[in-house]
Amino acid sequence: MKKSLRFSLLSLLLLFCGVASAETTVTFTAGTDVSSATAAGADEITKDGVTIAVSNGMLYRTDHYRCYKSQTLTISSTVGNITSVQLTCTTNNDSQYGPGCFTVTDGTYSYAEKVGTWTGDAASVVFTAESNQVRMTEIVVTIGGEVGVTVTPPTFSLEAGTYTSAQTLELSADAGCSIYYTTDGTTPTNESTAYTGAISLSETTTVKAIAYDADGNASSVVTKEYVFPVTVASIAEYLAKEDGTIVYFSVPLTVIYHSGAYLYVTDGTDNMLIYGYLSETYTNGAMIATGVTGEKTTYRSLLELAISDYTDSVVRMSDSGTAVQPVEVTDLSTITADNQSDYIVVSNAAFDADAKTITLGENSLAIYNRFSEVTLPETGTYTVTAVVAVYNSTVQLYPISFSTTPEGIANVVADQNGAVKVYSLDGRKLQAPVKGINIINGKKVLVK
Repeated sequence: MKKSLRFSLLSLLLLFCGVASAETTVTFTAGTDVSSATAAGADEITKDGVTIAVSNGMLYRTDHYRCYKSQTLTISSTVGNITSVQLTCTTNNDSQYGPGCFTVTDGTYSYAEKVGTWTGDAASVVFTAESNQVRMTEIVVTIGGEVGVTVTPPTFSLEAGTYTSAQTLELSADAGCSIYYTTDGTTPTNESTAYTGAISLSETTTVKAIAYDADGNASSVVTKEYVFPVTVASIAEYLAKEDGTIVYFSVPLTVIYHSGAYLYVTDGTDNMLIYGYLSETYTNGAMIATGVTGEKTTYRSLLELAISDYTDSVVRMSDSGTAVQPVEVTDLSTITADNQSDYIVVSNAAFDADAKTITLGENSLAIYNRFSEVTLPETGTYTVTAVVAVYNSTVQLYPISFSTTPEGIANVVADQNGAVKVYSLDGRKLQAPVKGINIINGKKVLVK
């Protein structure tokens, strides 16, 4: 009898240990496991007791999940502690969208090619997209720890996002719980600043908060970033800012050219490149309303206002603005890195289809076919309209159009007051003759 009882107890113990140590996995697949959201922002999905949540991103897309730069991906479990998380991303290592863009304060995190792997033992894991946006096609969560006491995380009264005026943030938690928070990027504990009242926000701040119950059990950490961009009233003012500065344009902008992620605009004095994919296409002369917001960035010497996290700030105001005309360039040696984003036209330029250069006189510039709708022609002489770009410190042109040089303009004569009328070869009126071939009073004249 005693032997049988001992055997039964041993069997139950072995069975219990087997259950306690068993690991289960919950897999989230983009396109299959999606949220009900329809726009970027705070989002979450729950499956089999596991929740994945982004403070600002997209979990509803059919191709991948997104966690925007400086935002968090929190993975939490109510069915046992998380012992492993495997993230499969769309690009490798620490390149844009890759697993190396994430940082984690607790546990161990490593990455190789497209896969990031976290190991530890926690009820929740917080990944911060520190260096860039991260895009994931699959998230595999392994549950292996015992179920602990669950403390509800603090609630924020203000959603993460971009604000142009001072805000007040209030935090709340379940009855009997205390809240602690940080604003310096560190992970809060019960030794951090205790929340006692509303937090005033007027500059870019990352708030991290945690709740503790009376027994000292902690919730997961909630992280939200509040961005307060620097207001600029001109492109020149924007260009003077340091890289990484988030700016807000308090003036409307006029479109020069738009192709794919490349949107060139002007404020009437200076030009700039806005980089980011938009839901609609803009044409020359279209007006963009006040409020364009983005991060000043330099990518391989190319200056750009990165708007991937602020695409909603680009709003069409009108299509009836004044068309922007290119500036005539008669000496290619005057084009330097300081001219990037300039909208120019070069007449009588010799284009070499093999070398991909244009030459005017003794000077040449490289041509790079950046815009998909532009087809490079055969070697020949053309009027070339382009924007100036810089790549790895090398000045080059992104062509917009190639047109053949017309024979001239007939029947152009002096007006009744004897004033001479001067035109370029492509028919644009000039204030005075320029170096090269001009049309003066209807005749071709070479000006040296």
